[in-house]
Amino acid sequence: MGDTENNNFSGISMKTIIIVVIIVGLLLAFLIPLIAFLSVNHMKTSDKVLSSTHDSMKWEAHNIEGEWQRVIDENLGSLEAVALSPSTISYMEDTANAELADSELSYLQSVESSLSEDSKIILTGADGMQLLSTEGDLKDVSERDYFAKAISGENAISDVIVSKSTGALLVTFAVPVKSESGNILGIVQRNYDLFNFHKILADQNDHAFLVDSSGMLAAHSQFAANGDSVEDLSHELFMTQETGEGLYRANNGQGTWYNLYHLRNEASDWTICVVKEEEK
Repeated sequence: MGDTENNNFSGISMKTIIIVVIIVGLLLAFLIPLIAFLSVNHMKTSDKVLSSTHDSMKWEAHNIEGEWQRVIDENLGSLEAVALSPSTISYMEDTANAELADSELSYLQSVESSLSEDSKIILTGADGMQLLSTEGDLKDVSERDYFAKAISGENAISDVIVSKSTGALLVTFAVPVKSESGNILGIVQRNYDLFNFHKILADQNDHAFLVDSSGMLAAHSQFAANGDSVEDLSHELFMTQETGEGLYRANNGQGTWYNLYHLRNEASDWTICVVKEEEK
């Protein structure tokens, strides 16, 4: 009787324990590879989803960059046509001639009417004083960076300019006007209201924005930026990185992680950013 009691553990026979151990071992031998297989496949699926998201962000950024390049090409192309026009050259060589001024003003108005956004075209002399405008007052722009670049003979695109009268965010495109002999007579310029680009972003993108070469916010898909809401983003990683295109992950400081894809436009040195929040 004593030997029988020593071969049992709380009423369970050694034989039963061995059978349970064998069954558990068999189950583990089956489950461990299954769990590993499911984990690997979950990781592969997650990687595919992440890769698809990144590809989508890249496509979106390049699409926006194409829209911004279209704005640049339309404005600079129109100004180049004005600068090369014989009527423009004749007026810039004889700005005191009232007849030439009236003829040139009519020409500038016709060019304006052909452009997709409503904005004035202005002719400026070599000293930086504006000479002829389709509307508004004439100003001295000799201290502006875009004037300095254009008067040196290059096409220019300014950084964000805040309108003193309306608070609107503007960018100025400028092109040199040269005589037939190649002397620079002045510049022709046009302002583009960046609210127009906000509308483009809002129509096509959930969370995307455009910043100028200094890092100032120019347009955002989620709100219409103006002089009161202009933001300096020069400290952000997409501005401090040397690469013109890339993707990185960051935290907004409130526990939300997001991916940001950035792409620099070579013509303007402005940067397009697309943002996607990570699913929790």
